[in-house]
Amino acid sequence: MTRTVWITGLGAVTAFGPGVPALLQALLRGEAGLSPVEGIPTTRGKLLGGQVKHPDFAGPHRLSDMAAATVAEAVAQAGWSAAELADAGLFVGTTGSECQLAEDRHAELAAADQADPALRDALLRFTNGALADLLAQRFAITGPRDVNTNACASGTIAFARALTALRLGRIRRAVVCGADQLRPLTYWGTERAGLLGHDLRPFHKDRGGTVFGDGAGAMVLEWDDDARARDARPLAALAGWGVVCDENPQLIVPQLDGGAAVRCFHAALRDAGLAADEIDYINAHGTGTLNIDRIEVVAIKQVFGERATQIPVNSTKSLTGHLSAASPLIEGIATVLAIANGYIHPTAKLDQPDPSFGLDFVPLRGRYQTVRGALSNSMGGGGTNAMLAFTSPDREAPARPAPAPLSDVVITGAGAVSLLGAGRQAIGASLLDGAQRGAGRLGNFDIRSYVDPALQYEHLSRAAQLSLAAAVLAGGDARLGADAAHPDRVAVIFGTAFGGTPAWSEMLCKAYATDPRHITPNMALEHGHHLGVTLIARREGARGSNVTLTGGRTSGLEAIGFAADLLRTGACDVAIVGAGDSLDDILARSLQLLGCSAPPDAEVTPYGAAHGYHPADGAACLVLERRAGATARGARILGSLAGFGSAGAPVGLAAIDATGEALVRATRAALAEAGVRGQPVAACGSGNGTPGLDAGELRALDEVARRDELQLQLVSLHGRFGETFAAGPLLSLIGGLDCLTARRVPRWIAGAPPAGSAWFARPGERWLGDALLVTGSAPGGAAAALVVRPEAP
Repeated sequence: MTRTVWITGLGAVTAFGPGVPALLQALLRGEAGLSPVEGIPTTRGKLLGGQVKHPDFAGPHRLSDMAAATVAEAVAQAGWSAAELADAGLFVGTTGSECQLAEDRHAELAAADQADPALRDALLRFTNGALADLLAQRFAITGPRDVNTNACASGTIAFARALTALRLGRIRRAVVCGADQLRPLTYWGTERAGLLGHDLRPFHKDRGGTVFGDGAGAMVLEWDDDARARDARPLAALAGWGVVCDENPQLIVPQLDGGAAVRCFHAALRDAGLAADEIDYINAHGTGTLNIDRIEVVAIKQVFGERATQIPVNSTKSLTGHLSAASPLIEGIATVLAIANGYIHPTAKLDQPDPSFGLDFVPLRGRYQTVRGALSNSMGGGGTNAMLAFTSPDREAPARPAPAPLSDVVITGAGAVSLLGAGRQAIGASLLDGAQRGAGRLGNFDIRSYVDPALQYEHLSRAAQLSLAAAVLAGGDARLGADAAHPDRVAVIFGTAFGGTPAWSEMLCKAYATDPRHITPNMALEHGHHLGVTLIARREGARGSNVTLTGGRTSGLEAIGFAADLLRTGACDVAIVGAGDSLDDILARSLQLLGCSAPPDAEVTPYGAAHGYHPADGAACLVLERRAGATARGARILGSLAGFGSAGAPVGLAAIDATGEALVRATRAALAEAGVRGQPVAACGSGNGTPGLDAGELRALDEVARRDELQLQLVSLHGRFGETFAAGPLLSLIGGLDCLTARRVPRWIAGAPPAGSAWFARPGERWLGDALLVTGSAPGGAAAALVVRPEAP
């Protein structure tokens, strides 16, 4: 008998108040919870929002408070012990986290000489990864943690990440959370982009746009046998997921023929092992916009044929408002409740359905009926289509083939743009010949050198430009072409810490402070975390999964881990995977105010004298394939993946895991999977001159070397590349792999050997062994490690 992933706990905060019972009562009533927007100037009569106005969430940290409330409710319902919660994976979706705190103080940020406690708190909460760090601290979660930002599909992708990790045995249980709030820049950006309406009436003949709001949701997932062992009551089963990209993805306009949505339906059904006639209910994305509602209807008719008119289709957004990354959680909860209670809630305000649609939208009144299987659909800007499949908990899961070993995943191309040059060969040569480091920003970078200048990408987010350039180089290095894989089988997975959002927020804040009407559609759309993935997918014609991970400094390594798992399970044949961050002026200023940056004239010495770090531009990209496919097309194989590990320490916002305990667990997991106990291992650490971070990593590696009897030869290359955040470990991987293949320790090594650490590499030594360990750790407690084996040229 195969195992099933059960949902045993739910948590919600919506405009109806805190708690799933409040949401359930609203679903039963079928009345929308929209009300006049407060705290934001409105325009053109667009007065409504789905704001949470409960006094429990009136403080400055209202978003993380809402998210924490949902996790607490879900965990309590599941009946998890503290120990069971501690080793859970934590997967979060958000589009903006608590960035409003910094946006509200933009004018002060521009003029401040130093950061007072409130401004410091605002800056530290700006990154999306901070939300996962805060939740991990509040609930003492030590398992892997991850954040993704893929517009309105982010919550769905958090489920996909969790379910994949469960199936691969990386975790035994998971917490999934989605949270977002209606900020002034959300309101005005979407209004100026033409998305905002006067009301939210999905599938109505007079629909005219969407209405945004606040919200958070959480679910807990675990294997059925674990839940049975403590007599937990399952609500439903999470059976499968699908994530695909539009053909020629655009920033906001989806694929109008519905083709991508159709592929997403089929992907979710296939992953869940469900036939189309087993679906009794569809929870639609249902935004109330002209195009998206029509696309969903077209796709449902194509997938389900004559039976399409018999399947209830509703929109939870018609009740709650559009909650961005939180909507997939709230809609997932509505879907789970439909399975558990046999009740399908109505689509509110649907007194006159669009007569051209002809589907059963459950207008105005809900109904009771048995639901065996259900789908919940999400669509995000940038071409993302995402869907979840839920079933009753007593349905036996289909048998799945064993995943391929990690060593089946090979590297066939690498590309980077950095202070050491552009391209794999340039970086390797620079490391081996000891060339000098340049400035912190790539002053000579021009995206027009990599793509057709007529595209005018130079006006887009710089982080997206850097990521695209690295992908162009990696694709050329891998000689990707039509013979590599079908477009539907090519995934794009990237990590970023900031994604260009500091510069984006600064631009919008300036316009908003002067006159919100000065915000243009281009300002609102041509930036954002996921833009790099959109541009890469467009260029490469990739129509498989498109995901942007935003957990911070470790998100590049997490992107490799996720992409590898997709390849191992057959979800794709090729993955374009990497990370990129840009040193925008406002980011550089914020880092200075936080005291992170080293003085300009200070030498960066990881593991040595600690002055802070030199932030820099940088992006790196790998092409990963399954070995059989790479061999069949005659691709050159640079190396193979051997081990991956991820963990966290609940140390709190921007705090340092000084013991290195999380990195110990992540590194030992990667080394164990690679099977290198007792062998020599070359290591590229993530030391960057930050005192606590460097010390914690040294403690971790010292313990790992002792416990696993390793002969480590450690270097840190961050002094050469600068601190490039999410891109740093991948730049080290690309450079370190070339150096290990040449069996030469790089001539230039930052830092000096710490006392008593005989395993610290020296220039001129021969790198031993046939495995390269790359580590990453981050303020806030996240840690990840990857082991790669080079292959002979």
